[in-house]
Amino acid sequence: MSSKNDPLLSELQKCETKDEILGKVIKKTRAMTSRLRYSDSRIKMPSILFADFSKASESLKKSIFFADNCKVFFEPPLIIVNVAWLFELEAALRSFDLADSLLDSQYLKTANGSHLHSTMSMRITLEYRKAVEVM
Repeated sequence: MSSKNDPLLSELQKCETKDEILGKVIKKTRAMTSRLRYSDSRIKMPSILFADFSKASESLKKSIFFADNCKVFFEPPLIIVNVAWLFELEAALRSFDLADSLLDSQYLKTANGSHLHSTMSMRITLEYRKAVEVM
């Protein structure tokens, strides 16, 4: 990786989340990944960085190190996880868990879930059509 990325990498490391709730998830994730082994011993296990980009500079947000969700680098060996995506994912999963049926999910009824709702509806419709064709 070029030396021009060093300041961005340094800023990225400062964006590591300090969120207490995520702290437990981060600790468990890092513990789990420390037990993973590659079949090729030359491959170094990547570090996982849980980034809060809310206070990041525009240059970092426009760099290769920004991730809407997750991103993996081989050099330096690094996995970047955007914590905003984790919180959105958690909200969606909780919404589905609380719903009586798939389409009753509150997440699908919100503006944030509108794209997901149309995608899910289309997938369900296609699966239904496939099932009817089989009958």
